[in-house]
Amino acid sequence: MTAAFGNSAYLESNDEFCDGVMRALLCNGQPPRGISPRRASLWVGPRAISDARALQQRHAIGPVKTLVTAARHAGIARTLRSDRIDLLYVWRGLMGRAELGALAARSEGIACVYFEGGALPGYFQIDMQGVNARSSIPRDPAFFARWRESWAGPLLDWRSLHETISAAKPRRNLVAQTPRVDWSNEGPFLFCPFQANAAGESLPDAGWVSDPADLVDALAQASHALPEGWHLRLKPHPNARGDLSDLVARHPQARLVLDRDTNSLDQLRASRGVVTVNSAMGLQAFFDDKPVIVLGESYFSGSGRTQTARNVQDLTQLLARADRLDFSPVARDDLMTFLFNDFFIPEAQLRSGAFDVAALVDRHARHQAILNTM
Repeated sequence: MTAAFGNSAYLESNDEFCDGVMRALLCNGQPPRGISPRRASLWVGPRAISDARALQQRHAIGPVKTLVTAARHAGIARTLRSDRIDLLYVWRGLMGRAELGALAARSEGIACVYFEGGALPGYFQIDMQGVNARSSIPRDPAFFARWRESWAGPLLDWRSLHETISAAKPRRNLVAQTPRVDWSNEGPFLFCPFQANAAGESLPDAGWVSDPADLVDALAQASHALPEGWHLRLKPHPNARGDLSDLVARHPQARLVLDRDTNSLDQLRASRGVVTVNSAMGLQAFFDDKPVIVLGESYFSGSGRTQTARNVQDLTQLLARADRLDFSPVARDDLMTFLFNDFFIPEAQLRSGAFDVAALVDRHARHQAILNTM
């Protein structure tokens, strides 16, 4: 099925780990070649200009950077043409150079493979449609019943992976991940892990809470509805620039506690539930049977797996019954069994070549065939 894909390439990310993961996905037995996202072309066509303007509107970039973006779009597209690339790998593809590379590939009719870390260490998302909310993971609960019927091999119990979960190690000296066991001096709380820490930083697929400032404002307003003695506990993202303290300080009367230093997993496990835009920590909460409130777009939200807040009024109503939030264990089990058996890719399979483009195309075709019967 991979005869249509002869020459693969990856868009260099300037992160050796990410680039190494992309280089491990073989196409017809060969690793992809690297393409620099900084290549620019003096000839900029209408498609490059149109895509650059769309990025300008989404990410509020200035006119000079828009021109540079258009030139790099044209340069990437020209390289893909001249090297006869027919499959481009990008890391995430949601923002910045990776998003630009995906748009340039699309302008040439070239398919993309999107990469992202999985919900647990040692797993990856590798998909031909996108990552996270943009992935090909089906949303219809009926899909998972049909998938189980078609699955011929043994099924890994996803709960057996619980002990492999570990907190992200900070790459910058901005926050700590200090363990904590004793929570006796704290009242009940919901845990709110952040994916970005500074006002104006875009949160992909976040919907009505488009940046950390919006999120803090919404949490502050809704926190007044919490049951007596409860609070929301906020953790900055350990690898993102910025400091949430300025945003939290705008709301001195809100029931918010900023905890920079306690291990994210210890905060999750001590909590009574999680409030997230669409962080993978929401999915990790499934392992500890915590209720989850999702504010943005996510492949694991809704259908009984989580509660969903589409605006601050929804969030306020949900926080008012924070002590009575619930979920469907069956719906969670259906999704998680699928994810850890037939979607997330173990690093060992990728590094060994056992999972390659042929396996990726086959997996995508199998899932689409199931969807087409529904």
